Formats: sequence, structure tokens, C-alpha cells
Amino acid sequence: MTDMKKAAPGSVANSNTRSQYTSTSKSAGANSKSGNANSSHTVIRNFENIKTEPVEWLWPSRIATKLNLIGGHPGMGKSQITIDIAARVSAGRPWPDGQPCHQGSVIFISNEDDASDTIKPRLEAAEAKVSRIHIIDGMTKNSGVTRSWELADYEPLARTIMEIGDVRLIVIDPITAYLGGKDGHNGSDVRGLLKPLSDLASSYKFSILAVTHLNKSSGDEAATRMTGSTAFSAAARAVYAVGYHPMIEDARCLAPLKNNLGNDSTGFGYRIIEASSAKGFNTSRIEWIPEAIQVNADDVLAKSRRREDDKDDDSQIANAKRFLIDLLKDGPVASTEVYDGAEANDIAKTTVKRAKRDLCIKSIRKKVGTAVKWYMGLPERTEDPEILKAREAKGVQEGQESQEFRAASNDSLANSEGYSDDGNLYPKNFSTNRGTTGESNDTAF
Repeated sequence: MTDMKKAAPGSVANSNTRSQYTSTSKSAGANSKSGNANSSHTVIRNFENIKTEPVEWLWPSRIATKLNLIGGHPGMGKSQITIDIAARVSAGRPWPDGQPCHQGSVIFISNEDDASDTIKPRLEAAEAKVSRIHIIDGMTKNSGVTRSWELADYEPLARTIMEIGDVRLIVIDPITAYLGGKDGHNGSDVRGLLKPLSDLASSYKFSILAVTHLNKSSGDEAATRMTGSTAFSAAARAVYAVGYHPMIEDARCLAPLKNNLGNDSTGFGYRIIEASSAKGFNTSRIEWIPEAIQVNADDVLAKSRRREDDKDDDSQIANAKRFLIDLLKDGPVASTEVYDGAEANDIAKTTVKRAKRDLCIKSIRKKVGTAVKWYMGLPERTEDPEILKAREAKGVQEGQESQEFRAASNDSLANSEGYSDDGNLYPKNFSTNRGTTGESNDTAF
């Protein structure tokens, strides 16, 4: 293995780290004198000989020179946050909380966004010093690029870091794209890939900011929501989640899930706003909301889940509305038929009821002897655009469906007990549930 004891220019080698970048390792005690050349020996150190060192930070108390993870749903701004952080490092601009940021170079490893039309315009909009930012396109042999970079390629990465000289940050987006065929849900595989990479970050004093997605777990506990094995979160020294802001409706939030080395109780709100690149291309960037807030990842992800559930509910209700309008556009229909039809179209009864209420659909009662039968009909007067559109397509006026329902029902209902057509909008013994019966819209029928 290549000898990599020498630190990268501009960085500080970690004398305490025995990593896989060290070409040789000395055994200790009797173990070093026993066994043959192929036997394994325990490598051991005494704490009296270990030099105490402070934690080194990229963003003080938040992002250490270790492996760090940021997770969230698509569209929440995970990659945008990495762009903002990279831009600050490249230019040496202060962090959102006002703390100083030491300038250095940045390496991107990303396969989700295009470097030329997405990443660079965003970097320019974030006021990055792009001459200090690099992107790895893949691994090459003499003939050119042959494959993508993988987490197991830490030795070539170490050489690249030494060549650049002042690397402070590496962004991997998303980290699960670079497993090289290993199982991202297998803890042993994940730990085997992350340990050398974490050692590399500690040795050469740079931070790794890895992006991941959330799984579809039904729970709100953030620790169970990160995609893949829990070994990803366990290996990272800090883990952040992004989601909707718990207090500001139009904002999002970067919230701590864990921080083994620093502050794990405060996060930052932000918005994604329109911006322009240096060459005037339309793009977007992060706008941080001043002042840190007390927040945790569980709260942020819980609100995000509720928002997504609301979107799903809205979609389901919209589908139910279309179903009701299409079914009732020719006139009132027996409620039992409505619910049976909804069930056949995988529309829940509760969803039908909510759509019925939103559309102001009437419940129409017909009494035959002691029996009562219920129908549903579109309202005579409405401003709902979908109902108006359906009526326009059918060529009828408001209320005409009810009149047609009365006329078409004469043969089957005129001789029924209690029926009388006295010219009202509905036959005499048809009424909405708001009458004297006191029954609800959805009385059993």
C-alpha cells in the first residue's frame, strides 16, 4: 500500500490516527513476537502516549472535520445547503450564525445535478470563489474515464487531496450512489466503507458532508428515517435533517438529529429564493433566516410528514370530487349507488363524504311508506368551476338536473306512497337533510 503518512500541504497530520493510509503498523507486546508472517496481531496504544488534541471544526460546534450527514425529502434543499456551505468555505465568508469560516478548497462528488447548468450557477449565485471548488467526474485509467468514483476509492482520493493542498470540505451527494455494489442496508458493508473515509477526514483535517434521502418509514422518529443502514447515522459525528419550518409557514429548517461533538439543540430556518448566476442565468440559492432556533429533527420531520399527508389528502379529495361530478351531472343518484361506485374506484367512503361537503352536494330524501331512500344531487346554485364545466359540456342550466330527475322519475315514483309533484324544485316528499327530519347528510339509507 502506498505510504501516506505525509499530510497534505496546508493541513495538519493527525499523529494519533492509525488509519489504513499508514503503510506499516507495529505490533505491541508479546503479540509482535509470536506467530508466522501471515498471522494477525493486535495494534494497541497506551493513553499516556496519546497526545490530547481539540476537535477541529469547519462550522464551529456544528460541522467537525469528520463525517457528517444531512437527510431529507426531495425538494427540501439538501443540495442547496451543501452549495451554500461550499460557497462560504471557498470564499471564507462567515457562517449563518456569524462565526468565522476559514477559507479552503472544496471537492464535490455528485451524480444528481449537472455541474455546468445546475451546480456552477448555484455556486455563483451563492458568491462562491469557484476557482477553489472541484468536482470528481470518475475514475480513470490511461484510456480515460471508465467508471464512477466509489467510497472504496479512498486512496486515490487521498492523493487528490494532497495534490490540491488545502481541502477543507468534500460533499458527497448522495452517499448511497457510491457504494460500489455493496448493500446499503447491511451494517457491516456500510461500516467497512465509511471507516477508511472517516479516518481520512480526521487525518487530513477536512469535513465530509454526505447527503442522503429519507425512507418511507411510517414513524416520525428521525433516527429511523435515514435511507439505508443505521450504520450511516452511527458513523457520522453529526446528522442533520431538513424539512418544513416548525413555526414559519413558508420556510424550511435545518435541524440537528445528533451531534456527538457539539451543539445538538439548535437549528436554522431558511428559504430557497430565486437568484441569478454570474452570467445572468436564472437559478436559486439559500437565504438563511437570522438567529438559531431551538428545534430537533423529530419535530421538523413530523411537520413535513403532515404536510405531505395533507397533499395526499388533497389529491384524494380532488379525485373524489371529479368522481361525484361525473356521476351526478345527469341528475341525482341513489346514495348507495354513489358509495358502491366510489368503492369500485378505490375511493374511501370518508373521502367521498369530505368531497360531498366541499361541493355542497345535497342529500335528497324520498319517503315510501315507512321506508326512506336517499339520493345525492349537485347543488342548484354553485360557483364550483368543475360543476359549471360539467354542466356546460352537457348543455344544461343550473337546477335542470333536478327537474330532469323529477320528470324521469314520474313513471317509477309518481304512484309511490307520499309522492306529489307540485312544481317545486324537488318532488314534495324529496327534501334536503336540512329539513325537519334532523338527519345528517350521511344517514344510513
